[in-house]
Amino acid sequence: MDEHGAGPFGRRFGARHLSILIGLSALAWVVLRAGRKPSRALYPCQKAALSTSWCFLGAPLVGFISSRRWPRPALWIGIASIAALAFVFLGLPPLRTVGGEISAATLSLQAERVPEWVTRSRGFPGRVVHVADSAATSWDYATGWYGDYVDQEVVTAMVTEGLLTLTGRQTLRGAWEVLIPDFQPGEKLAIKVNFNNVSSDPPSGNAIDAIIEPVNALLGGLIDYGFAPSDITVFDVTRSNWNHGILPQRFTDGCDYEGVVFDEWITNAQAFSDTAVVRFDTSSGPGISDRPLARTVVEADYLIDVPVTKAHDYAGLTLSFKNHFGTFNRCDYLHNYVFTSGSYWTPDYNPLVDLWSNPHIGAKTVLILGDCLFGNWEHLNTPPTPWPSFGDGAPNSVFLATDPVAVDCVMADVLTVEGNIPETADQYLVLASAAGLGVYERAVSPGEYALIDYVALEGPFSGTGVEEGEGNAPRPRMISVTPNPSSETTVVHLNLPQGREGRATVRLFDVRGRLVRTLVEDERITGSRELAWDGTDGTGSRVASGVYWCCLDYEGERQTAPIVLVR
Repeated sequence: MDEHGAGPFGRRFGARHLSILIGLSALAWVVLRAGRKPSRALYPCQKAALSTSWCFLGAPLVGFISSRRWPRPALWIGIASIAALAFVFLGLPPLRTVGGEISAATLSLQAERVPEWVTRSRGFPGRVVHVADSAATSWDYATGWYGDYVDQEVVTAMVTEGLLTLTGRQTLRGAWEVLIPDFQPGEKLAIKVNFNNVSSDPPSGNAIDAIIEPVNALLGGLIDYGFAPSDITVFDVTRSNWNHGILPQRFTDGCDYEGVVFDEWITNAQAFSDTAVVRFDTSSGPGISDRPLARTVVEADYLIDVPVTKAHDYAGLTLSFKNHFGTFNRCDYLHNYVFTSGSYWTPDYNPLVDLWSNPHIGAKTVLILGDCLFGNWEHLNTPPTPWPSFGDGAPNSVFLATDPVAVDCVMADVLTVEGNIPETADQYLVLASAAGLGVYERAVSPGEYALIDYVALEGPFSGTGVEEGEGNAPRPRMISVTPNPSSETTVVHLNLPQGREGRATVRLFDVRGRLVRTLVEDERITGSRELAWDGTDGTGSRVASGVYWCCLDYEGERQTAPIVLVR
């Protein structure tokens, strides 16, 4: 310390080294906010903090050292090094979530309220197929309407390839046999599309909305499977104080199959059921009244959800869950609960979970087809713009799944790469997984998942899925659990191929994608085997009530099964 008391931590430190203090504060903010998940450093607030840290800490540090005018460079080199190391080490291991915490009481309550239809055997939990082909679209982001620049043949091949990969079948008819095994002629199917931005016909502007090509890609196989065109309804009956639920003529005219029904709300007095409603069990706020469901979805036997992959200016994400804002009356009543800055938003409740838990929606859904041919990573109601992560072009992608949580996680990851999604935007997915509706996991890095069975396919694709061939059996189910729900011990049943040993790993994860316990690790197994889980984690401690996911990895293949634990 010098005679004026102005040593490195003296009374005049703040005045002499104000820039250093500002830089350290900014760096500390980044460590606290992004240390447990380094990808958050891409968010705007963290980018600003990093820039501030460099301007006020990094640049002066370099200048002082290079000019040799700073009396104690070693001190600040040490401080900067420690801060940098803290950022690196706090980032390991990264959490596979962006949402907030939820209480143990909420997890227990969610487990007790798991809809009865969820505990039945559901096909392909956790599996998501991402299909891409750069030839799908050719819009220059300037000329005309983007929907005029889509290649139907390419999109049909993409959807067909996705269906075959999702189901493990070699023919399109075989794929629908897996997805709708109990189909009887005369049964009805509804396809929910997204027209949030249409308030007139023809539409004004070029805002992102549904296009007909993904729907056409589904219709051919469905009609070949046995559905009459008149038994298939494509619908969006969004009704709010600004939206009239219009399906524009340019969309309906593009349908390749005569006789398919199109249902909208405008001028349709029968759009909503007189009796069937969706109930919302709010935990905060004044509550939401029961809302009438679309008559189309009530009368349907099966449902296909076709959301557009896009960011939402207020909710953060609008994907397969929020697409059903157009399936009931007055979606605007829910805004304060689903908008991340809404008056009644809370990490412990989201009405989107109640919406998908409704048996007319969740129980009837046989397929989710996420449309990301163009998508919109910036806004919910503006024209598509080029995606930096797709080479400053269109994503030219579709996502296929039967698991709404897993597919929304994957689509959310695709959007998050662009750095425009709030940190709490995916909290509804954490809650949905806790309610047993699907597998939750956020990617550690793009396309890398430990729990979600993610398959990426790159075109071009030539198969039509029409011709029959050998090997048309569905992928066998190799894992199941009983009893489910369970209060104590759960038995995990493995049904592996007979006659040859394969390496198997069986792990349990919680709803946030965190490892709870490993039951089998890289062990050679053949045939049937039963494993008992006593509801404890790797340390022997009893875990809380909730939904857990049992994950089997066998010879490069992954299958999952939910376990509902209710203490």
